[in-house]
Amino acid sequence: MKQIIRKKNFQPTLESRECTIVEVNHIWHQPSDRWIYIEKHEDNWIGLNFMQGDEYELFKEEYCVEDRALSTFFDEMKNDELPFDLQLQEDGDVEYIDKIIWIFYKAKASILNFSSL
Repeated sequence: MKQIIRKKNFQPTLESRECTIVEVNHIWHQPSDRWIYIEKHEDNWIGLNFMQGDEYELFKEEYCVEDRALSTFFDEMKNDELPFDLQLQEDGDVEYIDKIIWIFYKAKASILNFSSL
């Protein structure tokens, strides 16, 4: 797993929440063949996005911004008492984040497929 970390006080953009970003991580997750974007805010909000594939330049250009739906889904999942073995071990737990991304992606794909029937 590759990890690139930038720690700075970033100014929020229009797409982001009204809170200062204090850390940004770009993580290559080999088992899922994806880049994961993680931004941590001063109020402990975690902003997420991802891109399948290993094209890092494309990832930096197109996916290094919070996906609000995915981030909200992650926030709801990490705060739920889930009836199955999927618990957050620590903030920034990449394996947990990856599992949430898979669940989110599968649910979104199923909804899109069902809506076309």
